[in-house]
Amino acid sequence: MSASPACVSPAEPTKEKFSARFFKTKKRPVEEAPKEQGNLVRRLIDELGPAVDEKLVKGGEEGLTEGNATRYLRSEEWDLEKAVVRLRKHADWRIAYAPEGRIGNSGLEEELADEKVFLQPPDKSGRSLIVVLAKNHTYSNDRAQSTTARLAAYALDLAIAFGDPVKNPEGKIVAIFDLGGIKYKNLDTGACKALFGILEKHYPERLEAVWLYNAPTIFWTVWKVLEPFLDKVTKEKIKFVYGTNAIKQFKQVCDPHTLPPELGGTGALKRVQDCWVKIS
Repeated sequence: MSASPACVSPAEPTKEKFSARFFKTKKRPVEEAPKEQGNLVRRLIDELGPAVDEKLVKGGEEGLTEGNATRYLRSEEWDLEKAVVRLRKHADWRIAYAPEGRIGNSGLEEELADEKVFLQPPDKSGRSLIVVLAKNHTYSNDRAQSTTARLAAYALDLAIAFGDPVKNPEGKIVAIFDLGGIKYKNLDTGACKALFGILEKHYPERLEAVWLYNAPTIFWTVWKVLEPFLDKVTKEKIKFVYGTNAIKQFKQVCDPHTLPPELGGTGALKRVQDCWVKIS
């Protein structure tokens, strides 16, 4: 697959500082929910207060909005106490992870040079599409899981920022992991754990669907180790798809120009680092 140096987005980004632009122009509304859930949302916001809101905003997120509070409450099955603890920890993580309002390229140079993560234009529902070429990832004893986690956060932040806020107000994301052609050198259980770990801890209710495309037999050794670590909600969103049936599913969700020919489309892959440059 060839990568295009350009990145398509729903609209041209503004010139303002990334931390101010990243989510603020895309306020995510609270879902239509029963009165009791709405009360919990407001209680969570009151409990955490301006200090947590400030950390989230400085870290590049939308702040302590109703939409953000709802995601954490929903992920904790509307347990207020758990949501308070989790969102407070997330705010501390965010300000430490992205003190300048975005996760930069520093420390990711080698990972990005492998050209294994791509961000395509939004699908028909306005959800950003991440494509991962697993054959471009090589296992290494020298790679820390924290590096994989940082690459995942780098791509997820970008995917959220490039989603269509009108069609997709909750900032959902879909992903295709192309597992075709992988060999034993590409298998990396630790990297998979790091990826899904940061997704579950710091990006709750963002993932809409993951397609594992053309997984060969050798991948099942990784899946058997990984599956027990995934929560029930995440596992339900992961689907193994193959061949022409997979292509049909992709075309139902995505317009042709958003997919490369190898995935049934007419477009080109968009390198994730090129998309970051576009909104810097």
